[in-house]
Amino acid sequence: MRGDLWSACESNVGGTLLAIIGIAYVPASCYFFVIGRASRGDWFSLSLATTLVVALLAATVQWTFRIGFS
Repeated sequence: MRGDLWSACESNVGGTLLAIIGIAYVPASCYFFVIGRASRGDWFSLSLATTLVVALLAATVQWTFRIGFS
């Protein structure tokens, strides 16, 4: 991304969302590691799964439009 979020979204919105999710996931994972608790079945797992599905759908839609209109 090199700090240019707009260009990154124009290039690949799904990849940009996945990068943001990854950046947010690292400190959250460290937190769960330190407290010694798993996040299965918790709000964190649900929000992570939801955002991953949204990112993958965004990437698929963008890819489909690029293939279709090329």
